[in-house]
Amino acid sequence: MTAMLDGKVALVTGGAGDVGRVIVERMLAEGASVVATDFDEAKLTDILAGKDHAIAVQHDVTSETDWDKVVARGLEAFGKLNILVNCAGMTPVSLIENTTLEGWNRVFAVNTTGPFLGMRAALPALKAAAASSEAGAAIVNIASAQGLMAGQPGLAPYAGSKGALRLLTRTAAVEFGRLGYNIRCNSVVPSAIGGSALMTSQLSNQVDRGVFESLEQAMKTITSAFPLGHTASPLDVAEAVVFLASDRARSITGIDLPVDSGRCA
Repeated sequence: MTAMLDGKVALVTGGAGDVGRVIVERMLAEGASVVATDFDEAKLTDILAGKDHAIAVQHDVTSETDWDKVVARGLEAFGKLNILVNCAGMTPVSLIENTTLEGWNRVFAVNTTGPFLGMRAALPALKAAAASSEAGAAIVNIASAQGLMAGQPGLAPYAGSKGALRLLTRTAAVEFGRLGYNIRCNSVVPSAIGGSALMTSQLSNQVDRGVFESLEQAMKTITSAFPLGHTASPLDVAEAVVFLASDRARSITGIDLPVDSGRCA
């Protein structure tokens, strides 16, 4: 059976993170060449050591100049770009009363403006690739269940930025479709990712702020909210991303795909 992403080139941001790393691994396994980017270039380089068809590029997703650089680097290395995955993000915990304007703006810059800059910078290359493929090109943005429904206290900046990302994704899907670009744009919507450093850090911060009495109580409370009785894993998220990026999803655009063990049902 042909690999799902055979011959395609993907740009994945946040490639050194818990979820981004697995997305990169799964895409490579499915035959793609990958331009993996992250703010932490050293960590990303270690992750990609020994992996063929992958390059690591240092990247600040809030920088227009950096976006131009990574797209150009990908085209130089692999000659085209079929897929963009906006996975880089930040999840600070801050109650509304304690959130500074600077802090608020920083979260939106990374979680919402970064994907906007990425779509804009990658668009010419994606359009060129889509023109020679019946299934077109694909953009997958990693949103969050926190941007779909009310969650835990202390996540207003994160929830707001991810809710905005969901609507940005849908608007791009309609725009790119109506204009005949043949570029699909979808969101994967994870809830809590069990075992990830991000989730542990987030819950620890909530314990420190008195939201939960202990990390154990926090985990029990979070898990009890999932109908399947467990949280999703980074691999679960990566599998959804690979599907939406593949030609098998050629007629799917403008959707939110929850990977949340039923949390948003």
